[in-house]
Parts: sequence; structure tokens; C-alpha cells
Amino acid sequence: MLLHRHLTPELAFGNGETLLIRSELPAYLTGRRLTEFDVDGEIRVVEVTRAGRSLVPAHSTPAEPGDLVTFAVAATALGRLSGFLGKELGT
Repeated sequence: MLLHRHLTPELAFGNGETLLIRSELPAYLTGRRLTEFDVDGEIRVVEVTRAGRSLVPAHSTPAEPGDLVTFAVAATALGRLSGFLGKELGT
């Protein structure tokens, strides 16, 4: 299984084809809807922990500073998620 910087799977399903990844969102994503991070068939936001409380995000739930987000991600898309979370605004 390939591991990318700062993205360590919390849980793997099947033979590792699907992973649960938890990551704090970078500040530049604050205010964006969490569903904007979904990539059909590859990446899906399934949970967010905010101020110590867990919630399943609604379509309109915005990202807030300090959000810890759980992604279901295809192992083949781990690099894509890593790149997305590693970007900085304007780069």
C-alpha cells in the first residue's frame, strides 16, 4: 500500500482498495462546501469532527477552521487527495 505524506489510513477495506483517511483541512479551504471535495468514484467526505463533535456533512456544510475531515478514498486516488490537501491558495 502506498502512503503519502500526512495521509495515514485509519482503516482499509477489501484488499486495501478503499481507505478511510482523516486529515485536518488546510486553512485555504475554509468556507468551501465539504461536498466540493468529492470526486465521483474516487474521493468522498464521509464525516467531519468540529470542536470535538462528529457530524455527517449535509450538501451545504461549509469547511471551518480546525475541521478534521474523514475521507473515503480509492487507494488509486490517494496521490490526488494528497496533492489537493497539500496545495496552498494561488499555487
